Amino acid sequence: MKIFKLNRAIKNTKGFSLLEIIIVMIILAVVGMMAISIFTKNAKNRNLKEAAATYMSDIKLAKQRSMAESVRYRITINAEGNSYTVQDCSDADCNNWGNIYNATVNFGTFGSGVVIKNKTYTTNTFQPRGTCSAGTLELENSVGSTIRIRTTPMGRVRSEATIK
Repeated sequence: MKIFKLNRAIKNTKGFSLLEIIIVMIILAVVGMMAISIFTKNAKNRNLKEAAATYMSDIKLAKQRSMAESVRYRITINAEGNSYTVQDCSDADCNNWGNIYNATVNFGTFGSGVVIKNKTYTTNTFQPRGTCSAGTLELENSVGSTIRIRTTPMGRVRSEATIK
């Protein structure tokens, strides 16, 4: 009698069929691929924001240092090299640039997709009184997101982002 009850218990146990397991695996694969795509896009947008923030902080630093040291500073944008250089003027006529402070930043270090899309000035010069050249620099990543950084003649820096 006990053997009969044991066999009935075994017959009543249910499990998953192979078809059910395959369907669950397909659903998990689709959700995983969507998550990877979203993560990659967010990472590229984060790299673009970091590049713009670094450029903006260098603009603010150049303005601050030029006022504190009573020395002209300039930021030179190299669109072909996808970089910019911050330099100081070491003599009264500014014939020699970058003798004391000379730093070059390449936007490619923030991710391979961050590039200079457009610019309205090549050199932004900061005067000891806090004024500078007005202009715009626009950065873009491989997703198509852009950040436009504007500098006013009074040295204010603003950014406008179009994130996709």
